[in-house]
Amino acid sequence: ATNTVTAYTSADASGGSGSFGGVLAFSYVDQTTSAYIGGTTTVDDEGGSPNEADSITVAAISDSTVTTIAKAAAGGASASGAASSEGTNTERQLGRTEAGTSEGSIGIAAAVAITDLISDTQAYISTDSGSTLVSDGHIDISADSANRGRATADGTATSASSTAVGVAVALNFADIDSEAYIGGTADL
Repeated sequence: ATNTVTAYTSADASGGSGSFGGVLAFSYVDQTTSAYIGGTTTVDDEGGSPNEADSITVAAISDSTVTTIAKAAAGGASASGAASSEGTNTERQLGRTEAGTSEGSIGIAAAVAITDLISDTQAYISTDSGSTLVSDGHIDISADSANRGRATADGTATSASSTAVGVAVALNFADIDSEAYIGGTADL
């Protein structure tokens, strides 16, 4: 099984000289790739001459590229005055992700880019009692995962004459799991 994901998200408010407010670009990818032999399975020819599988291969491959770009407006952003859970989209996301620096939390930003990538890649043989898998050659099980996430936030468009904030925040989150295993009760 092969699963390829390419996602590109861009929020760009840098083009207008009179524009203002926080800009949010958010990419969320939840990718699951599975290849398996399961249940009650028989790979064996019990007839006359041997006719088993030459080999058995179970392979799961995931490949993902997620790019998120946010560019601030010339007017920057100002705090809404509401609690972070009730404020603007940028304020809510900064609060949800607990964005901050060594100096403390960040509650307002002119540009916020968030990439949240979850990838679960599994290849396995997990069969029930009574299953038989016979191979004249190798039994290969592999789970391969190549994941790339990039978040870019750009606050340079914020005018020096603006009284608003020109801060840019880029956040990458990744939860990547790759497993290859044999389980269950198969007779191999």
